[in-house]
Amino acid sequence: PNEILFDWVQEDSTDFGLILYTEQEDAFLEIYSSEYTYDDESVFNPNVNFDYYYTAGDSILDTYDQELNEDTFIYSHDFNYQNFTGQLFVSNIRPVRMLVKIGLEDSIFINMDNSGIEDNDDYRRMTINRAEIILVSNDSEPYPLDGSFSLRSYLVTADSLDFNDISVPLVPDGGYEFLYDDTVTDTLGTEAFSVDVTNIIQYITSGERENKGIMIRSIYENKDFKHMAFATSEDSDELIRPVLKIIYTPPYLDDEK
Repeated sequence: PNEILFDWVQEDSTDFGLILYTEQEDAFLEIYSSEYTYDDESVFNPNVNFDYYYTAGDSILDTYDQELNEDTFIYSHDFNYQNFTGQLFVSNIRPVRMLVKIGLEDSIFINMDNSGIEDNDDYRRMTINRAEIILVSNDSEPYPLDGSFSLRSYLVTADSLDFNDISVPLVPDGGYEFLYDDTVTDTLGTEAFSVDVTNIIQYITSGERENKGIMIRSIYENKDFKHMAFATSEDSDELIRPVLKIIYTPPYLDDEK
């Protein structure tokens, strides 16, 4: 509003900046920041622009056009954590993380034809070459429609975690452990998103860690409004339910296996 400029200039008031906010619920507007560049040009950067006269009697307008010095965003937090039971999705604002539980037992491998795993000792000693949780998108309109998501997996360490009633959130540095699996980046328009859990599965099968679940989150929480939803294990279409894919090497090989 012009009144703000008048206060800054005519009243010589201190300029502490501006704040923009909405009084409309369930809506948001995303704006380019001062750091944004497009083809090495700052064509979308926010700026202050107005016309003015040096004196009241001037007939020629001059123009002030200046980019912002700094900008940021602020959001409130009521600490009222919500549990989205029966859904799988990630979101950056407000941050939403996914929890998955995998029924991984040695009996699966022992009973599998030509697995090379004959007993629990073989199971504990096998090498996990690659393990992925494959998630199929069921979001017809992810936000934004293009761009990419970067996901990272963590081993849950919290005791007595009830997947149906998570009253305490997995906040930073609490309830989970990073075991150096790769951060996976893919487009928002992808049909299947493969999350690397190789080291997590290796720790579980070797018996070095307990299988309490896996947490998956975006590495850019609180940075933007991106979100993406996936089919769950309860989806009516079995072909799009989440699956765990493991490529492994038995602890020994011979001509018979």
